[in-house]
Amino acid sequence: MIEWVVKGGWFMVPLLLCSILSFAVIIERFFSLISIQVLSQDLIRDLESGKSPKEIAQILDNNSTVLGKFLYNIYQRRDETKEVLTELGLSYFKNAWRPFEKNLEVLNITATISPLLGLLLT
Repeated sequence: MIEWVVKGGWFMVPLLLCSILSFAVIIERFFSLISIQVLSQDLIRDLESGKSPKEIAQILDNNSTVLGKFLYNIYQRRDETKEVLTELGLSYFKNAWRPFEKNLEVLNITATISPLLGLLLT
């Protein structure tokens, strides 16, 4: 493998850097996404159990998952119109989605540049 890098010349350096950077982003995303809880089985079980709205609000207030926070925000504004609740839900999920997309632009750039560098080498 080192022979390929030597044969490729100095063009292999940016290609190798792109590979290392991509691998680092993939590892970082893997460990980051493992730590983010989107939903919990306990929350789903509590919602399906037929509890009163006050009990559900208490459960949602103590829940730290993305779904729990979303449902609690909707519950807090339950007297609003359907359009307002739809906009609230969309804006909440736009903000909640940001941690999932972190560093993906770096991966996108390296995925675009690497094949072009490979074609340049041939």
